[in-house]
Amino acid sequence: MVRSAHVGLEMTEEALDRLGVYVALDADVFEPGELAVFMPEPGGLTVAEVEQLLRQVDERALVLGAGFSALVADQRNVDPLTRLSAALGL
Repeated sequence: MVRSAHVGLEMTEEALDRLGVYVALDADVFEPGELAVFMPEPGGLTVAEVEQLLRQVDERALVLGAGFSALVADQRNVDPLTRLSAALGL
């Protein structure tokens, strides 16, 4: 049986309840100024908003690891990335 590549919210929630997850976060999703990223785009999320979402993931699933991409080497990123990692229980 072939399954569609698209999974609905119900299937995603079921997976969170039963499986371990790896979180891949492209930092370009953040509001400019929140993190130093390669391609900032207006209208993004704040670190606090993403931190809350990641806490919810950690509450629902076993977080096996995480990757943060699209960042530039900048000391200003250390504290926010530490917060986001901690939100995932890492």
